[in-house]
Amino acid sequence: MIFDAILKRIPASKLDLSDTNLRLFLFDARYVATRGVMCLVKVMNGVLRLPEGRAIMSYNLQKRFDLFECGVVNPDMVLTNALYPGQVGYFLSNMKTVKEAMVGDTFYLESTKRDLILPFPGYDPPQCMVFAGIYPEDPIDYEELEKALMKLCLRDGSVTMGFEASTALGSGFRCGFLGMLHLDVFRQMLEDEYDQVAIITQPSITYKCKVRNIPELITVNNPTQAPAEDTIEHWHESIVTANIISPNEYAKDIMALCDERRGQQISVAYM
Repeated sequence: MIFDAILKRIPASKLDLSDTNLRLFLFDARYVATRGVMCLVKVMNGVLRLPEGRAIMSYNLQKRFDLFECGVVNPDMVLTNALYPGQVGYFLSNMKTVKEAMVGDTFYLESTKRDLILPFPGYDPPQCMVFAGIYPEDPIDYEELEKALMKLCLRDGSVTMGFEASTALGSGFRCGFLGMLHLDVFRQMLEDEYDQVAIITQPSITYKCKVRNIPELITVNNPTQAPAEDTIEHWHESIVTANIISPNEYAKDIMALCDERRGQQISVAYM
């Protein structure tokens, strides 16, 4: 029935029903317990069929995945074993973490040469902008905190996780987030779902510095990893260009706040 409805909207002459020209646009992914990563895609060209042994490739990551199942979400996962041009559906594979499912990526059949595939524009991997250290309140809870963080990272591919040590707090983890709201949601999930009340250090942003005798800029996410001060020529700090819309009665306070944060006013327009 779904395929019949699509045929009514798209002329049959414009439908590409061949397997070789398959192109899938990935717009979302989530981790499903006991089933792995469910990738939500739209079929832009070709037909996704599931004979035994079929595999697809990620254009930007260049990784191969064996397909196990595909279907539509209606609202539950409904197995169809085929997705046609214009359909939005899901597929399950041997993908182990959502970090391998990059939103905006293009998928195609493994048997198709990569040179013949035109990827969809706009692909850009997520970039962490805020970094914070996460430490257990009690050192004996280190392993439990590590397990909880790894499980959350399985579901959220935009979080980066590494190990770090502090003379005051002991062994912990250095995690990167998209922003302060992302960090707060992650902390709340850590408490609600895994009962882990962790110590989170003051968040910091990414800086870049120019060091003598090194042509490239060095990225610094942790102040403790900064180069020696006498070797640094200058620093690069992240900035943002923002448009602030406010009622007149709040404009003065907002301008004062921007001045305190080293903001530079470019222009003012009254609506």
